[in-house]
Amino acid sequence: MDLSALESSYDSLSFWLTIWTAIVVLGLILEYAHDFQKLVRGPRRWMILRKFIGGILVTAGVAGELFVQFRLSGVETNLRTAKNLQVVDLQRETNTARLEQEKLRAANLELEKLIAPRSLGEEKQFGEGLEQFAGTKVIVESLADIEASRLGGEIALTLNSFAKWEVVSNTRTWDDFNFFDGVTVERNLEYKDETGRFTWDDTGPATKALIAKLRERGLKTHRLPASDLPPHTIRVRVGLKPMPYFLTMSKEEREKMEEGEKRSEEAEKKVEELE
Repeated sequence: MDLSALESSYDSLSFWLTIWTAIVVLGLILEYAHDFQKLVRGPRRWMILRKFIGGILVTAGVAGELFVQFRLSGVETNLRTAKNLQVVDLQRETNTARLEQEKLRAANLELEKLIAPRSLGEEKQFGEGLEQFAGTKVIVESLADIEASRLGGEIALTLNSFAKWEVVSNTRTWDDFNFFDGVTVERNLEYKDETGRFTWDDTGPATKALIAKLRERGLKTHRLPASDLPPHTIRVRVGLKPMPYFLTMSKEEREKMEEGEKRSEEAEKKVEELE
């Protein structure tokens, strides 16, 4: 039942309860107001009629009061139930709104995380564990994007200052032909020595440690072989920050990346077995 209708019914019954109560009071006055008997003048029939009318009023008033009280009790119960249901609905709406607010807050935090510039965090901590490969030559190349070039500069500075690696070059370019979203770490698996024999390159452990450090920082990092690199040299290429909302990598590029990473992992395992 509608809450406003219950409240209207409750008010109406309360009014009638007051009326019936007033009738009871009037009946009692007519029936038992002995102080006014002296003021009454007339035949004895009027006295009988007066008492009869008083009795009827008292009876009707009590009956009406009982009836209205019974109806009022039912309406009050329904009204209380309706209000409780309304409170439950309001609580449900409040909880739903709170959940939506939490989802929106989480989405906003995720969006802030996505658009926030990448960083290595504490540079000294990043260099810990990499200093055992001090002297490793590294080439850092970044896209000429503000965020990517900033991260590339941070990687070059950290590797040089805290890991004591030799940064051969730190360049920026607009040519994104060999760049993928995220960070790509490359090394030449083998090279020809002075005698013309193929020799496994010794940058495998340093490459693996660097990739682990980058991934610990939440940076999307790929590993690829690069036959154009000189011996004992690692190349780090910093592309655009991966954004789920923008697919900057085509299907062919993703397939090429996945194939390259698979070949690189297989080659790395073979090299580790031989070493």
